[in-house]
Formats: sequence, structure tokens, C-alpha cells
Amino acid sequence: MNGKLIKKENTPTGYYTYISNDKKYFYYGTPGLMGLLQTSTASLLCSKPIWNKIDTSKGSFVQNILTITEDTLGRIWYGHGRRSLAIYEPKKDKAKTWMVEKVESAFGAFSSLTDKNGTVWIGSATNGLWYYKDYTKPAIPSSFIQINHPLLNNKKSVTGLSIYNNWLIISNYDKIVLLDIDSLFKFNKTHVRYLNPQEAAFTSFTEQNTLITSKKDSTVWFSTSDMLYRWDIKKWLSISWKPITVFPILNYNNQTDTLSIHQPFSYSPRFNSFNINVNYVSPDNLPRFMSCLFVKEGDSILLPLPSLDTKFNYNNLNAGKYNFIIQVYEMNGSVITYTYKITIKKFLWQQWWFWVAITLLCIGVIIYLLNLKKKKQLAEQASKTKDAELQTVKAEQAKKIANLQLVTLSSQFRPHFILNALNTIGAQMDDKPEAESVLSRLGESINLIFSHAQQQKIVHPFANEWQLVENIIHIHRLMYLKQLQTNVPSNDTLKKYIDIKVPLGILQIPIENALLHGLSNKENGPWILEINITENDHFINVNVTDNGVGRKKSAMLSNFTKHGTGTKNLIEIISIINASNEHKITIEYKDDVFNEGDIRYGTTVIIAIPKLLDYAN
Repeated sequence: MNGKLIKKENTPTGYYTYISNDKKYFYYGTPGLMGLLQTSTASLLCSKPIWNKIDTSKGSFVQNILTITEDTLGRIWYGHGRRSLAIYEPKKDKAKTWMVEKVESAFGAFSSLTDKNGTVWIGSATNGLWYYKDYTKPAIPSSFIQINHPLLNNKKSVTGLSIYNNWLIISNYDKIVLLDIDSLFKFNKTHVRYLNPQEAAFTSFTEQNTLITSKKDSTVWFSTSDMLYRWDIKKWLSISWKPITVFPILNYNNQTDTLSIHQPFSYSPRFNSFNINVNYVSPDNLPRFMSCLFVKEGDSILLPLPSLDTKFNYNNLNAGKYNFIIQVYEMNGSVITYTYKITIKKFLWQQWWFWVAITLLCIGVIIYLLNLKKKKQLAEQASKTKDAELQTVKAEQAKKIANLQLVTLSSQFRPHFILNALNTIGAQMDDKPEAESVLSRLGESINLIFSHAQQQKIVHPFANEWQLVENIIHIHRLMYLKQLQTNVPSNDTLKKYIDIKVPLGILQIPIENALLHGLSNKENGPWILEINITENDHFINVNVTDNGVGRKKSAMLSNFTKHGTGTKNLIEIISIINASNEHKITIEYKDDVFNEGDIRYGTTVIIAIPKLLDYAN
């Protein structure tokens, strides 16, 4: 009978067959695009059965039908494991096909089964196990729900499905697992057990649709490409499985520690590489599937797929607190999680209090020197005579400028900046040249500012101010902005203005603000700072532009208010200087100079400095 049909259709044999639940119809899944063939079971007894060909003309576009099942409404589900899912409705004699490659379905049909409750189970070749239960929903792929469980590897083929009592037995390529159907639908709990790899001793993958449960003796038969298995599932389910006892061993520097969930372990920063062997005692002498993860506290926990691996290596770990998590999948279907706390200590120079102490010491020395300077200035001021009202006014202005100058000094190199610089030095002391570079630049800037303070002048050469600018850019590039891009005037341009006198900090403070508030708060690159210098008859104009987050967004950040003192003092100094000059120093801010769609960002500071400043010191 089949021989005559196949010969007529000129195609190979050996594909999937199925008899309907009412025993009236016989279905034959063909290769290629021949479609699904249907005939009555009664006609099979005849020498010439009449075949109904369900092909592309009726909506079936499945190439190589690999599985067939029938739901409680008499609809026939079938398909190909990687390519397609289809349904045939006998009453309408129409089929519908959904192709995976056209993103019409998330899965194909590699194996299938309908349980006693009418749930249609579909095993995919590439995307796990799916089911359709709610018949009020349309019979389409999006009405199916995927089963997610670590023991069901959704990237491997579900090659076979069978039923034993309330258990769905699943061939999942390299393992046999059991899904508790009652637990899933009554309690919404995915309860999964597995046939231990040592019991099965697979040497190959499970074959397609070779999984069957015997109704006579409650045994399960399945095969791989090289072996046939008989499994007494009734006896297996009656075994009282006991949990294993876990005791991980951490090995480091030729020493070992047995980890405990009740005791955290701490290690020197010199021992930041080690391996962990997960040892356990199994009452049944069978291995267990486990998921193990070593993760820093606060990081996302994403456990790997379960495996039989028990040895794990971790190298060159940073200082911090970690959790070693073991999730054991027991033979009775329970999942037990063990968490072990491990801390890798910091070096002395990585401790925050060490740098606070160093910073406080530096601040103490600076305050002492400033107090000596202030006492000297007060003594000199007391010895002067008041020649005239104008001289008295200028003397008071000079005193105010001197005090503001000292405040500006402390603001420009405020404690948190020194702390950050020293922290960078400490973190990079291990064979890195950046520490020496930051220290050199920092010392050079401090030397310039203290030298200026000792001269008791309101202004200093443009060359000195530009040196402060170069130092602050260099330090911020090393400390915070490794990928900072700068566009600054050429040396030939700068040489034209080296003798012009400018107030201390007039360039350094806006540029530091651009680096610290605008660019350092920007999460994604590029980070660009551009400085341009032009001139006219009476002024040199300096434009400082950054593509940072902008002043408005910086104002909302927690550290913004800690950095405003230098700018305020600079404005007050400029105000006093402007009172004695025809041509005024001006500083103008332009916000949101860049835009990308609805997002605006970036700041430009325009600084106009008279070429000639007239102010007596």
C-alpha cells in the first residue's frame, strides 16, 4: 500500500505516522513539500486507499514532517524541528503554517504530545519546550508558553516526549528529565527531576521520537544513536533520595580552607587568585547537577546552566566582598542554594582612611603657612600710615584681594582634589608611571600658587596661568578621563600673550569646572575640551568649550555644590579689579551649545581679558 503511494509520489519513505484519537484516520508525514497525507483507517485494509493530500494548496508549507499530535478539538499539530509549526483542521480541510525563518513562530516542532488534560506539548530542535493549554486562545504560536528551567537547556533539542502518570518525560538531547505536570498547573511551580548521567551513562545524544512508556509494566524505553535503554520509572520514583552534603575547598598559596556558610573568609590582597573544588558526600554515590557562580556583592546574579563541573579557577581578583554561590539540583527535584562569603582585603594605600590622614596632614601644613602669611600681612599693614583717603581705600582693597587670593588657593586645590590625586597615586604605585606624573604636576601647580602668594600680587603672567591649565588637564586625564580629547592653541599663539598680566585662576578655574562637572559626569564618550584664543584692540578672548553634561544637569548632582567657592571668589576679585580699569574683565556662560535630537548638552565659557590692567598692589 505505502509502496505504491511512495512510488507514485517519487519520494523516499521513513517519515512520521499518526492515528487519530477516535481511530478513524491515519496520518502520514512526508518529506519535502508533499505535505501531510490523510486516509481513513478502514481504507488501509483495502488494496487502494484514498489519500487526502494536505499540501501547499491547503496551506501546508512544512518541509519534512517530523512529528504529529492531535488536541482535544481534533486539530492536528505537526511541523519541522527547526523550520516550522503547522495545524490542520479536518472539519475545514485547511492548514496553517508558521515559519521560524520568517519570525512567524519562535519554535518549530521536533517532537509533540497531547496529555490527558488536553495540553499540547511541542519540543523544538533549537528553542526548548512549549505548551498550549488555554483553548479559549487562538491556535497560533503566540498562544504557546515556554517552559523555563535550568535543567531544560533551551538551546538543545527536545527529541522525544512521553507521559507517565503526572510526569512529562522529556529527552533533552544529552539528558532525560521529568516535569511534574500537576505541580506546574496547580501550583505554578516548575518541578523538574532528572535521570542521573551516571545511571544512564550516555555516550551519544537521544534519538528523535524514540521515547515511549509501556502501559503494561510502567517502564520507559528510549534510545541514543548508539544504545537502547529500558528504565523502570515506577521503581525509580519510589526511591527516597537524600540530599548531598557540600563542603567546598578553597586552595591558595599552597594552603586550603574548607568554606562554611556560617563563617565569612578574608584573604590578603596578595592572595587574589585561587581555585575552588566543590566536594560533596552523596548517600547514593551518584553525582548531582550544579550551578556555581563567584560574584562580587552588588553585581547581578546570573547562574550558569547546570553541569557536573566541580572545579573552578579565579585569577587576579580586585579587592572587595564576594559571594560564592552553589545551586544543587537534587534527585528528588528540590533545588538547594548555598552561599559562601569571601573578602579580599585592600592594600594599606587603598584604604580610604590612609589618604584622609595624609590629606589632613597636608591641609594642616597649608593652614599653618597661610596663618603665618596672614600674620605677616597684618603686621605690615599696622605699620603703614594712612597718607590719604585714596591710599586707605586701596589698602583695604589690597587686603581684601589678598584674603580672597588665599581662599581661592585653598579652593583651587581643595582637600577633596588633593585626596583624589593622592588616591590615584596610591592606586597606581605598582609599577605605573602615572603616579610620578600626577605628583610632579601637582607639585608644580602648588609651587606656582605659593610663589604668587609670597609676591603679594593680584595678577601674574599669562604663562604661569597657562601652566596651571596644562597641569589641571594632565592630572584630570590621568585621574578621571583617560580618553579626554583636547584642542588647545599652538605654542606660537601662546607666546604672543606670555607677558600679559591676568588674575590668578581666571582660566584654571573655568577649565577645572569643565573637566570636573561637565566632562567627568558624562557617561559615554567622546570627552572633548576645546580652548580657543583670539584678540582685538583692547582684549584677548579665551573660549572654553566642553561637550559634557552641561551646568543644568551638573547642578542636580550631589557633588556640584562642593566646588563653587573658587568661582565665587574669582568673580569678587574681578569685580574689585574692574572698579579701577576702563576696560573690564568679563566672563560669559553659554549653555546647551550642542544638541542631539531632544538632548542638549555642553557649555562654552567666554573670558575677555584686557591687554592692559591698571591696578596698584
